[in-house]
Amino acid sequence: MRDYLGIPMAREKWLSYREKPLLGRSLSIEEVRYITETARRLAALLSLQAALDENYQTITQSTASCNREETKSTEDKRNKE
Repeated sequence: MRDYLGIPMAREKWLSYREKPLLGRSLSIEEVRYITETARRLAALLSLQAALDENYQTITQSTASCNREETKSTEDKRNKE
């Protein structure tokens, strides 16, 4: 996984607290699954980043457009009254 917003550093920090000399044991299966699943989720989010950014921009623009139309409609109604 590439260095993105300190993800490898956080992963290494999490793992450093679970070193055998500190815990007096190896990682449990649950701990191995946890860090593996977390890394996979982060990798999936990173791979979706461009699509998520594009979707955000589309929604932001369409929402802004709707808000402008609603504001204009409300102003038109007020002017008619």
